[in-house]
Amino acid sequence: MSLIEDVLEFNKTSLMPVLNTPQMPTIRRCVLRQISIQKQIDDLNTAWSEKNVDNAARAISNCLYTLTSIAFELGLQNHLEIYLHEVHIVNMVKMNTVDTYYPKNKRDPVNIANVTEGMLINMFNQTALG
Repeated sequence: MSLIEDVLEFNKTSLMPVLNTPQMPTIRRCVLRQISIQKQIDDLNTAWSEKNVDNAARAISNCLYTLTSIAFELGLQNHLEIYLHEVHIVNMVKMNTVDTYYPKNKRDPVNIANVTEGMLINMFNQTALG
């Protein structure tokens, strides 16, 4: 079975909502789902800090599983591929923009060890706000 089929089976077995049309759940359900995904992200952060690839893989898998479950709860299962493709297109356009302004042969390779938390926050803010 695929991830989507597995998650659908889980949602139905555990009597979690599987909506047929897109809609927002109650605030209570939103908070519960936020807590659930935050726990998975916290596990991923722990795996990174411990430099544990196996635990990172488990945390990433749990994130994907939880987010897919949330998509069912929002009734997005028939629309998710469209949204994912839209995100892909936007990201590819960003890459083309990067290539236009910063040709690959003129870019300095990024050494991740030299990237500070402040630099990451700045990059995030530029991406999120721009």
